[in-house]
Amino acid sequence: MKELEGALKITPDTELIAEIQKEYTLKAKMQVQRGLHLFAVKYPEMTAELVKITSTPIIQMDKSVKVEHRAMHDPEAFYMWATNKENAIRKVVRDITNFIKLQEYKKSIVLEKGSTVSVNGQVIGTITEEVK
Repeated sequence: MKELEGALKITPDTELIAEIQKEYTLKAKMQVQRGLHLFAVKYPEMTAELVKITSTPIIQMDKSVKVEHRAMHDPEAFYMWATNKENAIRKVVRDITNFIKLQEYKKSIVLEKGSTVSVNGQVIGTITEEVK
């Protein structure tokens, strides 16, 4: 019997274990919002897909139950909580346009040397170096 046990050694497949460990990496944390669904909106096509969220209850040491939610992540999509697909697309478009407007506004501000800085009409200082 002992000879047979020694011959049947089982070694774990390291490639398979590494694949399983890569599959579940934390990308971001989100609060699950009641009444809303999580949509993945792909930017160039502006198509929204409902993301399946898996929920697993975890019993903690103090006998309280914590629910953990997981969703698969697509790096080419924006994630948005919404009631339906149209609202998810509308929210993503709004966020993208606001981001573009903010970037254009930041580029338009040029502070020159010697200009004064004022808050609510009161001068609080002057700029000593040129800032772009």
